[in-house]
Amino acid sequence: MPLQYVEKWSQLGLHNDSIDSLAFSRDGRFLASASMDGNVAISKGEDGTLLHLIRCRTPVLSLRWVRGRTHELWCGLGNGKVLRVVITKEKLEISRFTIHDYPIEHLAFDSTGTYLATGAHPELKVFRYIASVAPNLSIVVTSIHWLHKGRDANCLVVTYLHHGIICWDPFSATYRWTMPLGTLIGHADLHPDETRIAVMNQHNGVDIWQVPAAILDCSLPLPIRKGVLLPVLWIDNGVRILTGSDFGEVRVWNPTTGKSLYPLPHPVEIVRAVTAHYDSQNHSFRIATGNAETMGKIAVRVFETRELHT
Repeated sequence: MPLQYVEKWSQLGLHNDSIDSLAFSRDGRFLASASMDGNVAISKGEDGTLLHLIRCRTPVLSLRWVRGRTHELWCGLGNGKVLRVVITKEKLEISRFTIHDYPIEHLAFDSTGTYLATGAHPELKVFRYIASVAPNLSIVVTSIHWLHKGRDANCLVVTYLHHGIICWDPFSATYRWTMPLGTLIGHADLHPDETRIAVMNQHNGVDIWQVPAAILDCSLPLPIRKGVLLPVLWIDNGVRILTGSDFGEVRVWNPTTGKSLYPLPHPVEIVRAVTAHYDSQNHSFRIATGNAETMGKIAVRVFETRELHT
C-alpha cells in the first residue's frame, strides 16, 4: 500500500523572515527551526508546542543535532559563530564560539559526534569536539606550553582554570587530546621530557600527572589559603619542583618522595613569580622570586646554592 502524507500540525508567527533550516532531534522529541530573523525555535515534535525561543542578533543559517548526545543542538550563525544549545530538564545551556569569518551555512557531525565539520563560503574547518567540564564558568588560560617531541610535536598544551588541560593543534585549530581534571588549575609546568605536567591545584597543592594518559603520579601537599593563583616550576632539569606561596615561604620539592626539601622564607606572604637557573661553570643553582604588592614592599630576591665537592 503506498504511503500518503497528511498534515499533522503547523505553526504560524514563530518567525518573521525566511526559515532556512529545520532539524528533528535524534529521538524525534524536538523540532528546531532557524530563520533569517535571528530566531531559533525549539518545539515539540509531536504537536508543535513551542518550548524554547532563542533570539540571536544575526541570521541563523544551519542546524544540526549531535549524534550520541540526543538533546544537544548546534546552530551556524551569519556572523561566523556557532551556537551550542543543550536541553536539560531545568533549563537551556547556551554557549557561543567564533570559528569563521563568513556566515556558517553548513554543519555536519560524524557518526560518533566527535568531529564537527563546518562550511562558511570558501572556508571548511573540522573540529574535534570535547565536552566542557564546566560550561557555565568563564574560560581562563593559566599556562601555555609548546610540545617538541613525538606525534604531537608543534602542538600546544594549554591549561585552564576551570576546564582542565587541552592539547591544541594551532595550525588546524583542532584538539589532539584533553584531560578534564575537575579541579581548579592555578598554573602548570610541563616537564622537560614532556611526559608529565605539574599542576598547581588551587584546592590543596601540586598534582603531577602523566600526559596524555591523565594518570596521577603523586601530590605535593601545599596549603593555599588566599585563593591566589600561584606558580609551579620544574627546576634542575626536571629533578625538583619550585612553588610560589601565599604564606611567605617558597618551597623546593623532591617529587619522587613528595617531600619539601627546604623552605625559602620571605618577609611578605604572596610570591607569584619564580624562575631558576643552573650555572654549570660555577656549579651554582639560583632561584629568583618576585612578590605581590604587600604594604609597598615589592622585591625581587635571588637565592643561590653551591654544590659541595669532597
